[in-house]
Amino acid sequence: MKVIIRRAWSLYAGLPLGLMLSFLFISVSMCKSCSTPDITSFIAAIVATLAIHEALHYVVGRLIGVNGLRLRFLLKLTAIVVEYDRVTPHQYVAMALAPHVLTIFLIMLILTSTCTPIPLCAALIVNLVGSGPDTALAMYYGIRHRRACFFKLLYDEKGAIVGGVVEYSDRLVVYIF
Repeated sequence: MKVIIRRAWSLYAGLPLGLMLSFLFISVSMCKSCSTPDITSFIAAIVATLAIHEALHYVVGRLIGVNGLRLRFLLKLTAIVVEYDRVTPHQYVAMALAPHVLTIFLIMLILTSTCTPIPLCAALIVNLVGSGPDTALAMYYGIRHRRACFFKLLYDEKGAIVGGVVEYSDRLVVYIF
């Protein structure tokens, strides 16, 4: 069997954080605020959005039968991630795009209200920025590897995710982060 090793197409370096800070700054000026936001509601909106975002990945993965699906908290990154043992290209795309349901819901709330609390705008921006890499990776793997049998995560000896493997019938494509 042929093995191809590639450097992963990494979108996770500093891009999401930079975009989040930029969009949060812009959202404060664009939203028609009902009241002055306090920091507690602002942080609560962001934390709730991140939890719902990952929960949507997980729930959709369960509904479509992804093997070995689990939620994992990464203390080093202070993040929640969804992991899996094996996933087909179609399952991967469905799971990756699931949080756009939350995006649509938040946009509808903002568009139908006369004034929008800034934490709600922050939640929308956080979800959009968080969905950006999901969407880009879904498009990349969904188009480039649409004929693959399975995708698998690649771990080091300490259990950290270090890449992924795309399994075809005649070859493996290994992506290293």
